[in-house]
Amino acid sequence: RGTVDLAVIGNEVLFRKDMAPTELIGYIERFREAVPHVPVAVGEIAGSLLENPEVIRACDVVGMHQYPYWEGECISHAIRNLDSAYSAVKAIAGNREVRILETGWPTAGRKRKWDSRYDQAVASLWNARRYLEGVRRWARLNRVIVYWFELADERWKLATEGPPGPHWGRFTEDLIRKY
Repeated sequence: RGTVDLAVIGNEVLFRKDMAPTELIGYIERFREAVPHVPVAVGEIAGSLLENPEVIRACDVVGMHQYPYWEGECISHAIRNLDSAYSAVKAIAGNREVRILETGWPTAGRKRKWDSRYDQAVASLWNARRYLEGVRRWARLNRVIVYWFELADERWKLATEGPPGPHWGRFTEDLIRKY
């Protein structure tokens, strides 16, 4: 009753193939019936949203995740990557608001390179700061709500995401500001 502004149903469940789009839409509809006064969104990688436009249509607000680093983009093309993904999702979303629920850049870890035709994404303190500043400018210019991922480093992510996994925070695990 007034304490929830937006319900995000599912977090990268299509990307990980944890459930089918129809199952996710079922959860969205179930929530909407139970709590009709709260708008509903999903939290998904842009590519998963583009592959499943029916999920976009089921939402009141579209929650998009975009990580140019994971796509192997060099830092000089990162904002262009974010903008391109946002524009593609927005084109399908129509009048629905699209928010960037997750984006960020790791401050340490390995280079990310999908194949030799692409530039390398380099995890570094400098690149994380440069990307954050670029995202801030882009968000203001385009009037898009963006949530930075993430506040503090999390060591446990090494096992699931490899060397860059623990290093996405703006702060260390001890909450010391990195930049």
